[in-house]
Amino acid sequence: MTLDELFASVQTRSVGRSNKEGDPWNLLFIGHEEEISSALQEGGWHRIPRSIPVSIVLGLADLLTGKRLTRFPPMNLYRVQNRIQDHNWAIPVRAIHERHHFRLWKLDSSDPEGRPFWWGSGNYDLDSRYRDLSHRPDPEIDKERDFIAATLADNARVSSIERRLCPRVPKTGSNDKKYPFHCDGRVLVVTMKR
Repeated sequence: MTLDELFASVQTRSVGRSNKEGDPWNLLFIGHEEEISSALQEGGWHRIPRSIPVSIVLGLADLLTGKRLTRFPPMNLYRVQNRIQDHNWAIPVRAIHERHHFRLWKLDSSDPEGRPFWWGSGNYDLDSRYRDLSHRPDPEIDKERDFIAATLADNARVSSIERRLCPRVPKTGSNDKKYPFHCDGRVLVVTMKR
């Protein structure tokens, strides 16, 4: 599938709680899982488990050993193509409350060279909201997209980084938890080296 075909057909919002529209699409990785994971780790990102119990256990282990909390708290589960996210990535700023973060889903399609497409959505968590175990995101999601690009800019595993307009991405709205967002409709496309 070409990028034009993908941009014309892929879902542009995740699906969150109570089947409500979640966050908008603002990331696309092209490459194999190991390459993407290695590049993100080199860029300072920490993978957070999809399982809430596992994330809690790892968080407690970090606390007990005096390490910085990097794998806690867990992320809420969202769906793309009727599946929950394959990856959660974060860089903590203020333990539990504030962090850079994004989710990735491996799509059912790949580029003409057979490299998988990974749909992503990222935003910056400003603080926690305990009443529903969620985070309050910064409504300016382009800032997080650009931060993610900056963490990968000099990575030897990345062949190109571009921002590509997808007119189908809503430029304003709110997610399933009624948090507002606004963006310029461009998706960060990160292509890994072959």
